[in-house]
Amino acid sequence: FQLHPIPKEPIPFHTIHVDLTGNLSGGSRIPDFYIFFVDAFTKYVFLYHCNTATAAVTVRALQELVSIFGVPKRLIFDRAANFTSQTFTDYCNQQDIELHAIATSESQANGQVERVMASITAIITISQYQKPQSIKSLRPKIQLILNSTTNRITGRSPLELLMGVPVHIPGAQRIGEKITPPSRLNLDE
Repeated sequence: FQLHPIPKEPIPFHTIHVDLTGNLSGGSRIPDFYIFFVDAFTKYVFLYHCNTATAAVTVRALQELVSIFGVPKRLIFDRAANFTSQTFTDYCNQQDIELHAIATSESQANGQVERVMASITAIITISQYQKPQSIKSLRPKIQLILNSTTNRITGRSPLELLMGVPVHIPGAQRIGEKITPPSRLNLDE
């Protein structure tokens, strides 16, 4: 078995990894999911909260991303039904987005989203321990932590790479320090 890396351009939001979290609500009767997008160049994370993981909801999540950052050239995803559905592929084809599905059994082939998934889970666990709150209400906090954490490889945060200058975020250092070192390392690649 050999992985064949997909070449990525040093352009923000050219190539995007996308995945769906498992149900994050635990025993709650209302399921909570995040569809999340990771820019391959800046490592910027965009989260979209939803209560169902249908193809139509996935298209709405992508439309939300497109409304802010423009249409990506390429999406990399696993073969989950919401990404391989006709609804999703039709939308991507209309937008001229290249689709690259990876084997479902080879999660390491889409390692960027797997690292982000681990970080999202860690942040939710810490936040819920400190003060129980809805998964949906945590979205801005999670996104801020992920996007303001300095990447070990690039030496910059995703926000800094995206904006081109250091971004001042009051309290971000304090928030980021509450992530344990192993969880912070998950953000570094």
